[in-house]
Amino acid sequence: MTTFEEVYGFSPEKARRTYAYFQERYSTIGKFENRAFDGIVPMLKTMKEAGIRSFVATSKPQVHAEAICQKFGIAPYVEAIAGPAVGGTDTKADVMRRILDGLGPLQPGDAVMVGDRCFDVIGAHELGLPVIYVTYGYGNEAERKAFQPEYTADTVAALGQLLLQA
Repeated sequence: MTTFEEVYGFSPEKARRTYAYFQERYSTIGKFENRAFDGIVPMLKTMKEAGIRSFVATSKPQVHAEAICQKFGIAPYVEAIAGPAVGGTDTKADVMRRILDGLGPLQPGDAVMVGDRCFDVIGAHELGLPVIYVTYGYGNEAERKAFQPEYTADTVAALGQLLLQA
């Protein structure tokens, strides 16, 4: 709801009503009106076969993220899918922290965030993680420049190469 207030200037009441409508539609239809990026499922399979552990940390409500990952064939290749509760206020760092806390102590270089928005970069940097910013996602060049991720991948294939080199 914060987005509706901060970005669109909605009153708290209008933000609440809009969010309720959005959730009603998104929970039944909207969550499946997207698709996985071309090549992402085979890349995740390759990562798993190479012993590289993958997780999903998203700003989408966890219940929706789990359904989306299942529908698009991502779930078998990731160890956990985490997101906030419906209506929750978790930041990207909060969601990532839940995954990382379950992994035990990590050394520098043990983890990297792959993301396509400023929230991914902000959350990862808050936790001291490097970021691979994928330019084929929903962000834009201005966002990438402003938030300075450590790495950039322009294609799923380039992302796979970066991850396999780590």
